[in-house]
Amino acid sequence: TVKVMDEQAFCGCKKLARVELLCEDLEHIKEQSFLDCRSLESIEVPSTVKSIGDGAFYQCGKLMDVKLSEGLQEIGLMAFVQCESLEQVSIPSTVIKFGAASFGYCKALTKVVLCEGLEKIGKCAFMECKSLKKIRIPTSMKSVEVGTFVGCSALSVVILCEGLKAIGSQAFMNCESLRCIRTPSTLLILGGQAFANCTALKRVKLSEGLEHILNGTFQDCSSLKRIVVPSTVKVIGVEAFNRCTALAKVEFC
Repeated sequence: TVKVMDEQAFCGCKKLARVELLCEDLEHIKEQSFLDCRSLESIEVPSTVKSIGDGAFYQCGKLMDVKLSEGLQEIGLMAFVQCESLEQVSIPSTVIKFGAASFGYCKALTKVVLCEGLEKIGKCAFMECKSLKKIRIPTSMKSVEVGTFVGCSALSVVILCEGLKAIGSQAFMNCESLRCIRTPSTLLILGGQAFANCTALKRVKLSEGLEHILNGTFQDCSSLKRIVVPSTVKVIGVEAFNRCTALAKVEFC
């Protein structure tokens, strides 16, 4: 009959290895409920749960398996930050948004599934997830926020779907394995340093419709050899292609 797991309910239970949430009416797992439960290995969130609070599973270093059920609507900021053993996560289609740094520093995270229906990912949501290899941004998302995938050094495949309008500053900065990128026709803004220091980036396809390439967007992309600037571009910011040492050809349509 429990409806709410209150703030810091099991915070700092460092030997807690197993949790079963059998509550048929549980709706909210609140802030820092399982903060620093360093022995917790798995968690299955029931379909009745609507929200996971800020820092709910912060620093659960052995948490390998997280099952999020359809019905979940919101994941708080830093909810799973520094869950260094977490290998994969699927965000249910019922989740509309999740907060800043929700999965930051999850160093073992290799696979993330973002379902249609998701509208917003907070700043730095997957920062320094150094094992993440592929991501698809669903059509329901209008923007990729500041630093969302900064430091995801293994990220080699990024699929940006139609509907996306803006990529925030430093969104894919230091994604050193990213080799190619293609922007959708709906994209209007490439933020400052959005792809800075993507040293393996060789191919960039900028679609008609793009209006702003902001400061340092492709700075230090040392493998980029050619770029075609669409006719719709109104602004190319300061140092947008600074230190692109292999860049040999620039075409303006």
